[in-house]
Amino acid sequence: MRSIKFGLTLNNQSTRRVIEQGVLADQLGFDTIWSGDHFLRFGENVDAFTALTAVALNTKKVTVSTGVTDPYRRHPATIAHTIASMHRISKGRVNLGLGAGELMNLTPFGIDWDHPIARLRESIEVIRMLWKSSSENPVHYNGQHYKLEGAYLTRFPLEDPCPKIYVGALGPKTRRLAGQYGDGYYSFIATPDLYKRNAGDVSEGIGISRRPIGDFDMVVQTWVAIGKEREGAFKIADPRVRPTLVLEGTTLRHEGYDCLTDYTVPVNRLLFTGQQMKQLQEAADKIPEYIVRKAAVYGSADDVAESIRGFINAGATHIVMNICNPDFAETIRIIADQVIPKIRIGN
Repeated sequence: MRSIKFGLTLNNQSTRRVIEQGVLADQLGFDTIWSGDHFLRFGENVDAFTALTAVALNTKKVTVSTGVTDPYRRHPATIAHTIASMHRISKGRVNLGLGAGELMNLTPFGIDWDHPIARLRESIEVIRMLWKSSSENPVHYNGQHYKLEGAYLTRFPLEDPCPKIYVGALGPKTRRLAGQYGDGYYSFIATPDLYKRNAGDVSEGIGISRRPIGDFDMVVQTWVAIGKEREGAFKIADPRVRPTLVLEGTTLRHEGYDCLTDYTVPVNRLLFTGQQMKQLQEAADKIPEYIVRKAAVYGSADDVAESIRGFINAGATHIVMNICNPDFAETIRIIADQVIPKIRIGN
């Protein structure tokens, strides 16, 4: 049985807080730390690359990664250079999460959002080429959106293994692209049965690439609430999971319910205006409770372990947890001490 990795998201808070939580996660043995990369969203949005570099400098084993950035605000060459620098600073403990972009990070700042899938594919190719470039081996690329002419980043190329590229994907085309061009698939919230269906798109892309499927990492984001009483834990998770389900959208439709009739802005087109936020919350309040329960991971350590096994059985090889409990430190201690060991024994 393939070894399962466990990670945490550290979003929407100060850099100091991110560092503190990252250090604790490293001490507790978590494999990865992920940070979203947003200008506009909930909470305090510090620059992901800055925060993750700070975490890497203060930790010893954990791998850090964007979850995810885009090739619009930063040219692929800039992304390649930044990740290459982080790779050296962290002694190889960095990966790259890359997606097709979201309007909230672009439109208010006068950045056009065009040909997202083509740009994503080309950016992956450009980044990988630049990681292997050097003054003795400059690279050339003639894409529709990006071009390189005798380009290189530093005198020496990155040492193997290079950082992995995880592709954040919401739709079938992007999931197939993740399988064909990425090293991993980074999903948004899902139920186990939807994740299994989505994994089929990824597998199709892997098949096109003719790479061994065992080399590919399948990430699922989960929203986790721990509590001695299962219903108490659900009450903690419920207000966090509901708006996330509206933003993601696919889970609701997969469950045969669409509360988006009066709310038609998907997450990648959301600008987080006051009116949109009001609509989002109204839609979230209408979601049937049974769907929230299927998507959330909540309850005692045993309950949480059992829910996570459902995602592993659906094809996930890497569990990334968004912590819903207000006491982050105590919650991840429980996960490290009581949840992860149960899952590792069962697998």
